[in-house]
Amino acid sequence: MFARLHPHVPGAQAVIYDGALRGVHHQHFLRHLGLVTVSHVTAKMALRNKANKSRKRVEKRVFLESRTHRTRAKTGMYRWYNDYRLPPAAGGGTITIRLHGNEDDTKRRFNRTENIRPIPPGDPDFERLYPRRNDSESINRHFDDTLWLRRAHSVGHHRQTLNLLTYALGVNALTLHLHRQRQAPSRAA
Repeated sequence: MFARLHPHVPGAQAVIYDGALRGVHHQHFLRHLGLVTVSHVTAKMALRNKANKSRKRVEKRVFLESRTHRTRAKTGMYRWYNDYRLPPAAGGGTITIRLHGNEDDTKRRFNRTENIRPIPPGDPDFERLYPRRNDSESINRHFDDTLWLRRAHSVGHHRQTLNLLTYALGVNALTLHLHRQRQAPSRAA
């Protein structure tokens, strides 16, 4: 869906999503669409408390410092790199790490995009951007709530796409109306 949407949103720079995105998805966003993904890395492990059935995530992460840069190859695909400043305990200096997978990674069976994020959790930008995901989840939930018994209003993907578009137009029109009402000068009685 994002690949079809991308040509219609020129200037888009990033996609904020939940943990459902896997390495193959991050690879596609980085290499083919030139977009940064903002999402959590899959947990190193999830510890389960049998008494209260809660789970505690153990993250795979260490934030040092990042500077992301992107270049576009003549093939039209993108190459992504982060520069990391190492602390003195790790030898100091700056290293550059490739963010997208390549043939060497495939040979080693290393799924780079599954484990490395351009903006990782712990980065100040991640903490500022990732909470925006809740807005999109809320919109999806609201749309689901309009469905009788959580079933689509119509049959076939063309008709369902039309339903989604008209729902979005309705929400956007209502938002614009409310915004204009707040911006209008108050009238004296």
